[in-house]
Amino acid sequence: LAIEVIYLGTTTLTRISILTFYRRITSSLVSPPLMIAVWISIIFVAAYGISFIFVLIFTCWPVEAYWYRFTTSWLRAHPHYKCHDELTTLVVIISISTAQDFIVCILPMFVVRKLRLPFRQKLALVGIFSLGLGTCAVGALRIHYAHRVFYYVKSGSPTYDITWEALGSWVSTAVEANFAIICASAPALKVFCTCLKSGDQEQRSFGWYG
Repeated sequence: LAIEVIYLGTTTLTRISILTFYRRITSSLVSPPLMIAVWISIIFVAAYGISFIFVLIFTCWPVEAYWYRFTTSWLRAHPHYKCHDELTTLVVIISISTAQDFIVCILPMFVVRKLRLPFRQKLALVGIFSLGLGTCAVGALRIHYAHRVFYYVKSGSPTYDITWEALGSWVSTAVEANFAIICASAPALKVFCTCLKSGDQEQRSFGWYG
């Protein structure tokens, strides 16, 4: 549960940070439709993240039933606990998450087209933003693993330790979250690369190289 909530919070905040960066770019453009699309995306991502975090936290009621429902002594004391289908919720979350990744990747293409930049700079921006397609690919892989685990659990005799069967899903979760952060940080790397380039030129001008 903790991993699921942390993943959802991390990816939601990452997408919002990327979308606010788009909003900053579109604010300099006379393009109301793009600005509206960015704001709608921000609201959609925020609403999705907040609502599903609560859905995950309250998978069972009372909340402690999520952990104690496998304990015989606790079950005797709380026979009327309720839990909804967690796997179905996860499949829905992952599917919406992948769709949002795709939207976040597509939006900058329209933004870059409106920018008054040389073609090479536009091409470089498109290349940076296209890195997000890697996140979409990992998200699609997560959907595959989630469906596999879902149908495995619904089968006749699933194992008790479902985390072992869901290993691929957990690994892809970590990869997606970290890759999304890398993609969100990519536009800021231009300043870092410029500093490195200028520093290298200074070293060459003063003869500080072998």
